[in-house]
Amino acid sequence: MARDIAEHFVSVSDAQERAQTALLGVPEDSVVVGLSAAAIWGMPLPPSVAQVLKVGPVSLSRRGAATPIRRPKVDGHSIDIPASHCVMHDSLVITTPARTWVDCAALVPPDHLLAMGDWALGQGLLTLDEVNSIVTWARKRRGVVRAREVLPWIRIGAESGQESRLRWHIVAAQLPEPDINPEIVLPGPRVVRLDLAYRGLRIALEFDGEWHVDTQQHDAQRRREVEAMGWKVIVATKDDLFDPTAILSQLRSEIAYRCSFGRHRW
Repeated sequence: MARDIAEHFVSVSDAQERAQTALLGVPEDSVVVGLSAAAIWGMPLPPSVAQVLKVGPVSLSRRGAATPIRRPKVDGHSIDIPASHCVMHDSLVITTPARTWVDCAALVPPDHLLAMGDWALGQGLLTLDEVNSIVTWARKRRGVVRAREVLPWIRIGAESGQESRLRWHIVAAQLPEPDINPEIVLPGPRVVRLDLAYRGLRIALEFDGEWHVDTQQHDAQRRREVEAMGWKVIVATKDDLFDPTAILSQLRSEIAYRCSFGRHRW
């Protein structure tokens, strides 16, 4: 799991250092934006993006219609950035987390965008009102349609970017939204936490990362105990996040099957 998590993040200190270097000698109206800003805020990113950010250019924008910066190691832009969309963060002028999230909507797939939003909300970096305000301001700008699509599904309490991505695929397939990290009581009594679940239907969705063998054995035992209580546990893997067709089909069938017995409460 450590590798699963690490590949989605860029070292914040490294991202800050690279941005500080890129800002040397540039006009004073320059702002760190986009994915570079997301890395500095510590947001989880698609692994391919994270790898590029570790060695690639830093995204800088000049406000308004100023000429974009053209120099090595800088991806220059010139975009409209009101003063309220910027903040001084550890000596860097950078877009706020809410503005950064909206800007990234054009740069990452929606499942990753939801993971970024869930994480930033959980860290207290942004509020839904802040994001909604910027989405309204952005109107016809690039990526705003995707931001509007994902925004209603950002939730507090999500503990894993992979689980957020799985939840996106579920709701995008027009299936009911599952509960996030619900707790159930097993005999003992013992309380266990599930990744995602429809408590009324007794369907659990668990994500299997690259766990140590001891953790895999523990999870397998816990899932057997949950199923002994009448639950159906559906296990998703990393591959299901790239092609969710099979797991969504399994989930849809299980929902229909359990609803046929009169269970309709999610």
